Amino acid sequence: PEEVPEISILKRFGDKWCNELLELKKWTLKKGKLEELVQASSSGRIKNEGFYELGQTIKKLLNDSNVVVVNLCLKIIGQLSKGLQGDFGSFAKQIFNPLLQKLKDKKTNGEAQKCLDCLLFSLKVEDIIEDIKEALGDKSPQIKINLQLARDNSFTESKQVYSKSTSQRSIFTTNKVD
Repeated sequence: PEEVPEISILKRFGDKWCNELLELKKWTLKKGKLEELVQASSSGRIKNEGFYELGQTIKKLLNDSNVVVVNLCLKIIGQLSKGLQGDFGSFAKQIFNPLLQKLKDKKTNGEAQKCLDCLLFSLKVEDIIEDIKEALGDKSPQIKINLQLARDNSFTESKQVYSKSTSQRSIFTTNKVD
């Protein structure tokens, strides 16, 4: 089996790009810049060249007032999780709780669910169990429903791997399925 080559995109979306994005006032301009990143991050395994600034920028934009911007950020988080795989784990822990909050909103819960499905492959249960317990205690039924969906998806997709070089499975999967 041929290994998927890593692509180098993170340098292109560095500090300067992040600062320019945060300075934009119009949501349509933010959307355009975020779509560039969506396109670049969708092509597979991403070389880890340091994504702290990019991650923090995307995390800030999760609270943007425009739902289109928020949904694009959720899509980017999912793609970065897939592309960076295990290297995304530390950021995945930081973004997990804010992501759970996006499951409450009907306008963002579809993309948030897809993002959560991707994120679960970068996390360990012990890293997020307290967040999950807290979310299950939330009065919003949307969070509970979407966590159940994520669990079901992780069992269904337990054989899925993001590259031939890794066999990382979801946090909810306990046994290897052959």
